[in-house]
Amino acid sequence: MKPAWRALAAALTGAAALCGGAAAADDAAAGRAHYLETCMRCHGLLKADTDSWTPHNLVNPAIASPQGPALSDIYGRPAGIVETYGYSRSFREAAENPWTWDADSLDGWIADSQAFIRGTTMFVKIPDESARAAIIAYLRRFAPWTRE
Repeated sequence: MKPAWRALAAALTGAAALCGGAAAADDAAAGRAHYLETCMRCHGLLKADTDSWTPHNLVNPAIASPQGPALSDIYGRPAGIVETYGYSRSFREAAENPWTWDADSLDGWIADSQAFIRGTTMFVKIPDESARAAIIAYLRRFAPWTRE
């Protein structure tokens, strides 16, 4: 028989895991709201998030002619590989030393793209750390290789 403290520790660990999953879902839901408010205008909707495709959103010009590259599969994707998007010269030069969009690189980019890569064409900054984390959770949720 397990000592009482081990049983309690196991129960708390299981509860924490359940809460962590709920927290991640909450973060993604909050991230979706931030994305639709801030990012969708230039990047369009995420293909995998079919709940976002409403009649109101379908008339958004970013869906037909986005100003920025599609972000449907950005989490885990190498930077600068969207062939149909014309990246700025500074971004193309930075992408010559390839990196992958992960939580850290996305956070730096969303916080201040000009500090991340000087001379890039993205100008939107999101200074709120919790909003950035929520957007990243949302993008990660719909990355093809992380979908649950």
